[in-house]
Amino acid sequence: MITINDTALNDNQLIFVLRITLDSSTLRYATTGITLSSNTYSDSVLLRIDFSTLKSISKNINIYNGGGVGSLSFMEFSLSNYSGKYIENFYPSTSQDYLTARKVEVGFLWVGATTEAEITWLNSYYVNGVSVETNKITCFCIELSDIETIDLPYYKVQKDFDNGVSYFTTAPKENYGKTIPILYGDFTTSLTEQVKFNFKYCPGLLINVTKFGGIFCSHKVHTTSSGVVPTFDYALYRYISSVDSYQIMYKADNSIINNEARHVVYLTTSVVRPASTNALGFIPIRLGVHTKNSDILDLSNVTDQDYNTYLELNGGEQIALSTEGYASIEELGYIAVGADNVSIAFVMSSTTTDARDYRITYRNEALASPAGAYTDDSTLASATAGTYLFSLNDKTTAKKDATLPWTIDEVCSLEYILLNQEVTDIIRVYAANIQIKSYITARSLTAIRNNDGLRNYG
Repeated sequence: MITINDTALNDNQLIFVLRITLDSSTLRYATTGITLSSNTYSDSVLLRIDFSTLKSISKNINIYNGGGVGSLSFMEFSLSNYSGKYIENFYPSTSQDYLTARKVEVGFLWVGATTEAEITWLNSYYVNGVSVETNKITCFCIELSDIETIDLPYYKVQKDFDNGVSYFTTAPKENYGKTIPILYGDFTTSLTEQVKFNFKYCPGLLINVTKFGGIFCSHKVHTTSSGVVPTFDYALYRYISSVDSYQIMYKADNSIINNEARHVVYLTTSVVRPASTNALGFIPIRLGVHTKNSDILDLSNVTDQDYNTYLELNGGEQIALSTEGYASIEELGYIAVGADNVSIAFVMSSTTTDARDYRITYRNEALASPAGAYTDDSTLASATAGTYLFSLNDKTTAKKDATLPWTIDEVCSLEYILLNQEVTDIIRVYAANIQIKSYITARSLTAIRNNDGLRNYG
C-alpha cells in the first residue's frame, strides 16, 4: 500500500516527478516546473506525446491464483532534445554519461509543495534499454526491487552496440554471447595461507586479452577488497586445472570500473608483455603425493587444507612429497631470477612453545646421481600453525643445467622433504605447497580463454 506524503490543497494541480541517479549527479524532471528542498525539477525536458509525459505504468498480481507472484512493473519515458542539444549530455555523445542501468524513481505531489519529503514515490526502476533519435532519448525501464525480486542475468558480452554495460571489442571470440554474471552474497575474506585453496572468488568473463580485463557483473559492487596483494589494490585470479589451484595475478598500474552498470577489473593499463615491469603471477601448488623417501604414507591431514587437522611427525621422521599435478610455462608464465620466486612452504607448529629443530630439503631423483640441497638447520617455537619457507631462487644444486632461473617443469618434478631433527619431540604438519612467482605473458593467457576460472574478490 502506498501512503500519500502530501495532501491536495484546494484542488491544486497534480505534478508528476522523475528522478535519475547518475554516478556523480542526480537529474530531476517534472510535468510542471517546481523547486523542492532547494532542488529544481525542470519541466523543459520530459517529452510530451499526445498530452502525456509518462506512458502507463503496468504491474499486476494474480491474487486468486498467483500466490503473491506477479510481474515486474514496466515504464518508459522520453527526454526531449531541449534547446537542440540537451541529449548531447548523454551517450552516445563523446565522454558523456550512460543512461543504461541507472536508477529511476517516479512519484507525484501537488502544486504548493516545497520539500522533497512531500513527494509520494510510486516506484523505483532501472533503465533496461535506450533508444536514441535526433529529437529524443527514450528509456525503457523495469521495476527495481532488491527485496522482492532477484533479476536473472540479462546482458551478454557483445561488440555490436556500445550500451555502456556489455560492449567489448577485444574479448576472445568464444566469450561473445556469454551471459555476464550477477553477484549475490559476500566474497570478501582475508588472504591467508588456507584461503588460497578455498576458492572463495566470484566468477568473471575475460573481455580484454591485451590488458587482461575481466567483467564480473552487470551492476555495482558495493564493497571491494583492497590490499589483497601487498602494495597492489586489486588482483585477478585464474584457475589452473592441471594443479587444481588459483594463480593470483597483479600489477601496479591495474584499474577498475565500478558503477551502476558494471564491475570490471583490468590487470594492467598497458599491453601484457614478458617483462619485469609487467603482470606478475603467484600460485601455491599443493604437495600431496608421497615419494619413496617418505617415512609416512598417509598424507590426508596435510592435503585436506583443513588447519584443524595435522600430521604428527615424530622425532627423526621425515615426509617426502611431490606436487599433485604438473603445470607448464604456457599456463603460468616464466619464472624470473629473484628473491623468493620459488619457495617450499610447510605449515607447521610445535606441540608446545618449546623449540623444534627441522630441515627442509629438495631432491632431484631424475638425475643420474640424485642430489639436492637443504636449509641451514632451522627452528620453530610456536604451538600456533605458521608458514615456514625455504627459497630455491639462488640454488643450482641438483638443477639439470645448473643455470637459473628454475623452470615450471623442473619445480614440478622435484621431491620435497621435511625432516624432524628432534630425537623424540613431535612437529605438527598442517599443509605443504610450492609457491611460485612468475611473469604473465600473452602466451600464458591463452590457456584460460575459455574462462573456466577467472575470479576476483567482490
